[in-house]
Amino acid sequence: MNLIKTGEILGFDKRIKEIVKPNSIEYGKGKNKLCAEFYFGKSCYGSRGRPNLFLRLPEPEPYLKQNTLRMYIFAEKGWASFYRIINYPRAFISNKNRGCSMYQYPAFIETIKRCGEGALRDERSRICYQNYEKLILSGTNSLELLVDIALETWLKRL
Repeated sequence: MNLIKTGEILGFDKRIKEIVKPNSIEYGKGKNKLCAEFYFGKSCYGSRGRPNLFLRLPEPEPYLKQNTLRMYIFAEKGWASFYRIINYPRAFISNKNRGCSMYQYPAFIETIKRCGEGALRDERSRICYQNYEKLILSGTNSLELLVDIALETWLKRL
């Protein structure tokens, strides 16, 4: 994914708007119905001049309540793949958020996969598996698929 992917985000649904702010560009419908955001400030993980990408994604823990979370995406230099996501519920990255949940690829996908395929599946693990099924079945850490999951999640929340 490169920053041109924003055209795909905007073209996904006519209700998605681009909201330009001094330190960020947000994509969604109003303040509370966002699906993606580029933040152009400092991050505690050092983005080295690149924008920080946030996506609204389903909770990746199969046994937690299936909420939509604001996730900071660690992407490879070419924006084609990701290697880590961190739940950042606040508007800006700060040192106060260091205790937030971190999910390393592929470990979190393997956890979802095991819970979703097991004989003792419950409703929460089934929903969690379905939310990430596209990524699980691909066997990749494609950032494009993660963006697709964020867009589908946004559509469900409307």
